Amino acid sequence: MIQPVYSFKRICVLCLALLLLALYTYGAVEHSKRINLDISRVDQGAYLSYTWSLYETNYDANLESARMESAILDDAQADGVELNNAILIRAGLNRVSLKDATLRYANLKGAALNQAIFIDADIRAAVLEDALLAEADLSNANLTRSVLINASLNNANFNQTNLELRQLT
Repeated sequence: MIQPVYSFKRICVLCLALLLLALYTYGAVEHSKRINLDISRVDQGAYLSYTWSLYETNYDANLESARMESAILDDAQADGVELNNAILIRAGLNRVSLKDATLRYANLKGAALNQAIFIDADIRAAVLEDALLAEADLSNANLTRSVLINASLNNANFNQTNLELRQLT
């Protein structure tokens, strides 16, 4: 007599699980067909606002506090870009042009910046620890309070660069 009761409970639990799965699947399908397609029913305001601000500023991106760890941006033209507080750890920025760029408090630890152009760039209080800056042009750049521990600076150009560094080894 104990066996049939146990089987009946098992069948009820299985039926309940199948019913819940069917309801979940139905809800998910209906949500994807109706709710996600109606722009007034979803919170896309931040994306729409950012897109509108890009349009109004002629597509000048605001990259403050951007997180681009291990990004490959070799040969990019980023003159005048603002990358304050950006995290570009181990990023590939070889031959990138960052003339007049602002990288205050940016974290470029381990970044590859070989032959990068930082003419007139503001790189104050940035972390360039273990960065590769071979043949980089840092003419007239401001590196005040930046950290260049173990940075590779072979043949880098520091003509008229402000080098009041926090740490350089």
